[in-house]
Amino acid sequence: MVVWVHSDTKNKILPEGGVLFQVALRSRFRISVGTVGPAALQREKALKKLATINADFSVNPDNLFVTGVTAGKEVDLKTDKKASLKVVNQSDDPVDLKFHTVPADPNISPQAGFTYASDYHWLSISPEKAHIAGNSIRDLKLKLTIPDKPEYRGKKYMFLVQTTLSDDSLPLVYYNMVYVTVEP
Repeated sequence: MVVWVHSDTKNKILPEGGVLFQVALRSRFRISVGTVGPAALQREKALKKLATINADFSVNPDNLFVTGVTAGKEVDLKTDKKASLKVVNQSDDPVDLKFHTVPADPNISPQAGFTYASDYHWLSISPEKAHIAGNSIRDLKLKLTIPDKPEYRGKKYMFLVQTTLSDDSLPLVYYNMVYVTVEP
Protein backbone atom coordinates (compact mmCIF):
# COMPACT_ATOMS: atom_id res chain seq x y z
CA MET A 1 0.00 0.00 0.00
CA VAL A 2 1.32 3.45 -0.88
CA VAL A 3 0.26 6.52 1.12
CA TRP A 4 0.85 9.91 -0.51
CA VAL A 5 0.13 13.01 1.55
CA HIS A 6 0.56 16.34 -0.25
CA SER A 7 -0.61 19.94 -0.26
CA ASP A 8 -3.46 21.05 -2.50
CA THR A 9 -2.80 23.92 -4.95
CA LYS A 10 -6.39 24.38 -6.14
CA ASN A 11 -7.91 27.78 -5.45
CA LYS A 12 -4.69 29.23 -4.15
CA ILE A 13 -3.99 32.79 -5.18
CA LEU A 14 -0.35 33.69 -5.38
CA PRO A 15 0.82 37.28 -5.21
CA GLU A 16 2.68 38.36 -8.28
CA GLY A 17 6.19 37.11 -8.25
CA GLY A 18 5.40 34.77 -5.36
CA VAL A 19 6.71 31.26 -5.06
CA LEU A 20 4.55 28.30 -4.10
CA PHE A 21 6.15 25.47 -2.21
CA GLN A 22 4.32 22.17 -2.12
CA VAL A 23 4.94 19.61 0.57
CA ALA A 24 4.47 15.89 0.02
CA LEU A 25 5.23 12.66 1.80
CA ARG A 26 5.13 9.32 0.08
CA SER A 27 5.50 6.08 2.06
CA ARG A 28 5.10 2.41 1.24
CA PHE A 29 3.57 0.06 3.80
CA ARG A 30 3.62 -3.69 3.40
CA ILE A 31 0.87 -5.35 5.31
CA SER A 32 0.00 -9.02 5.43
CA VAL A 33 -3.46 -9.89 6.58
CA GLY A 34 -4.30 -13.47 7.40
CA THR A 35 -0.83 -14.87 6.64
CA VAL A 36 1.89 -16.13 8.93
CA GLY A 37 5.21 -14.46 9.54
CA PRO A 38 8.72 -15.84 8.85
CA ALA A 39 9.11 -17.48 12.27
CA ALA A 40 5.81 -19.30 11.90
CA LEU A 41 6.78 -20.43 8.40
CA GLN A 42 10.06 -21.87 9.70
CA ARG A 43 8.21 -23.67 12.50
CA GLU A 44 5.73 -25.08 9.99
CA LYS A 45 8.55 -26.25 7.73
CA ALA A 46 10.28 -27.97 10.69
CA LEU A 47 7.01 -29.68 11.68
CA LYS A 48 6.50 -30.91 8.11
CA LYS A 49 10.03 -32.35 8.15
CA LEU A 50 9.36 -34.05 11.51
CA ALA A 51 6.17 -35.56 10.09
CA THR A 52 8.22 -37.28 7.37
CA ILE A 53 10.69 -38.88 9.80
CA ASN A 54 10.17 -42.60 10.25
CA ALA A 55 10.01 -43.37 13.96
CA ASP A 56 8.04 -46.59 13.51
CA PHE A 57 10.83 -48.98 14.47
CA SER A 58 11.86 -50.91 17.55
CA VAL A 59 14.95 -52.64 18.89
CA ASN A 60 14.17 -55.96 20.57
CA PRO A 61 14.34 -57.37 23.15
CA ASP A 62 14.32 -54.52 25.64
CA ASN A 63 16.26 -56.69 28.10
CA LEU A 64 18.75 -59.21 26.70
CA PHE A 65 20.13 -61.77 29.19
CA VAL A 66 23.39 -63.62 28.55
CA THR A 67 24.80 -66.16 31.02
CA GLY A 68 28.02 -68.14 31.22
CA VAL A 69 30.37 -65.50 29.81
CA THR A 70 34.04 -66.36 30.25
CA ALA A 71 36.33 -63.52 31.35
CA GLY A 72 39.39 -62.89 29.18
CA LYS A 73 37.78 -64.19 26.00
CA GLU A 74 36.04 -62.28 23.21
CA VAL A 75 32.50 -63.60 23.03
CA ASP A 76 30.37 -63.14 19.90
CA LEU A 77 26.94 -63.10 21.54
CA LYS A 78 25.12 -64.11 18.33
CA THR A 79 27.40 -67.03 17.47
CA ASP A 80 28.44 -68.24 20.92
CA LYS A 81 25.33 -67.46 23.01
CA LYS A 82 22.54 -67.22 20.39
CA ALA A 83 21.74 -63.72 21.65
CA SER A 84 21.34 -60.57 19.57
CA LEU A 85 19.37 -57.38 19.30
CA LYS A 86 17.02 -57.09 16.34
CA VAL A 87 15.93 -53.85 14.70
CA VAL A 88 12.37 -54.10 13.39
CA ASN A 89 11.29 -51.41 10.91
CA GLN A 90 7.49 -51.61 10.73
CA SER A 91 7.16 -48.74 8.28
CA ASP A 92 7.21 -48.87 4.49
CA ASP A 93 9.88 -46.16 4.62
CA PRO A 94 13.55 -46.87 5.39
CA VAL A 95 15.25 -45.45 8.46
CA ASP A 96 18.91 -44.64 9.17
CA LEU A 97 20.02 -45.38 12.73
CA LYS A 98 23.11 -45.19 14.97
CA PHE A 99 23.90 -47.72 17.70
CA HIS A 100 26.44 -47.51 20.50
CA THR A 101 27.05 -48.48 24.08
CA VAL A 102 26.82 -45.63 26.56
CA PRO A 103 27.91 -45.00 30.17
CA ALA A 104 25.60 -45.44 33.13
CA ASP A 105 22.45 -43.32 33.08
CA PRO A 106 21.20 -42.15 36.51
CA ASN A 107 17.59 -42.48 35.25
CA ILE A 108 17.98 -46.18 34.41
CA SER A 109 18.61 -48.68 37.19
CA PRO A 110 19.84 -52.23 36.59
CA GLN A 111 17.64 -55.09 37.72
CA ALA A 112 18.22 -56.49 41.21
CA GLY A 113 21.54 -58.30 41.50
CA PHE A 114 23.13 -56.49 38.53
CA THR A 115 25.40 -53.42 38.43
CA TYR A 116 26.58 -51.23 35.60
CA ALA A 117 29.70 -52.65 33.95
CA SER A 118 32.98 -51.07 35.09
CA ASP A 119 33.70 -50.18 31.44
CA TYR A 120 30.87 -49.93 28.93
CA HIS A 121 33.40 -50.35 26.08
CA TRP A 122 33.64 -54.06 26.92
CA LEU A 123 30.52 -54.45 24.76
CA SER A 124 30.79 -53.47 21.09
CA ILE A 125 28.08 -53.26 18.43
CA SER A 126 28.25 -53.70 14.70
CA PRO A 127 27.20 -52.05 12.58
CA GLU A 128 27.42 -48.72 14.38
CA LYS A 129 25.27 -47.13 11.65
CA ALA A 130 22.67 -48.92 9.57
CA HIS A 131 20.16 -48.21 6.83
CA ILE A 132 17.14 -50.33 7.69
CA ALA A 133 14.87 -50.96 4.71
CA GLY A 134 11.11 -50.65 5.10
CA ASN A 135 9.26 -53.66 6.52
CA SER A 136 12.43 -55.47 7.51
CA ILE A 137 14.30 -56.98 10.45
CA ARG A 138 18.04 -56.66 10.97
CA ASP A 139 20.35 -58.25 13.56
CA LEU A 140 22.88 -56.21 15.50
CA LYS A 141 26.03 -58.13 16.33
CA LEU A 142 27.28 -57.78 19.86
CA LYS A 143 30.79 -58.70 20.97
CA LEU A 144 31.81 -58.78 24.61
CA THR A 145 35.25 -58.92 26.17
CA ILE A 146 35.43 -58.88 29.95
CA PRO A 147 39.06 -58.60 31.18
CA ASP A 148 40.47 -61.70 32.84
CA LYS A 149 40.83 -60.30 36.35
CA PRO A 150 39.61 -61.88 39.60
CA GLU A 151 37.44 -58.85 40.49
CA TYR A 152 35.34 -59.34 37.31
CA ARG A 153 34.67 -63.08 37.70
CA GLY A 154 31.29 -64.22 39.03
CA LYS A 155 29.79 -60.73 38.55
CA LYS A 156 26.52 -59.64 36.98
CA TYR A 157 26.75 -56.57 34.74
CA MET A 158 24.36 -54.42 32.78
CA PHE A 159 25.27 -52.54 29.60
CA LEU A 160 23.17 -49.80 27.95
CA VAL A 161 22.78 -49.84 24.18
CA GLN A 162 21.54 -46.55 22.74
CA THR A 163 19.77 -46.16 19.39
CA THR A 164 19.29 -42.75 17.74
CA LEU A 165 18.41 -41.43 14.30
CA SER A 166 21.54 -41.00 12.15
CA ASP A 167 20.90 -37.36 11.26
CA ASP A 168 19.79 -36.25 14.75
CA SER A 169 16.76 -34.57 13.13
CA LEU A 170 14.61 -35.71 16.02
CA PRO A 171 15.96 -36.13 19.56
CA LEU A 172 14.80 -39.74 19.69
CA VAL A 173 16.72 -42.02 22.06
CA TYR A 174 15.90 -45.68 22.51
CA TYR A 175 17.65 -47.83 25.16
CA ASN A 176 18.12 -51.57 25.43
CA MET A 177 19.72 -53.29 28.40
CA VAL A 178 22.15 -56.17 28.00
CA TYR A 179 22.53 -58.20 31.20
CA VAL A 180 25.63 -60.37 31.43
CA THR A 181 26.57 -63.01 34.01
CA VAL A 182 30.30 -63.77 34.12
CA GLU A 183 31.45 -67.27 35.09
CA PRO A 184 33.36 -67.58 38.40
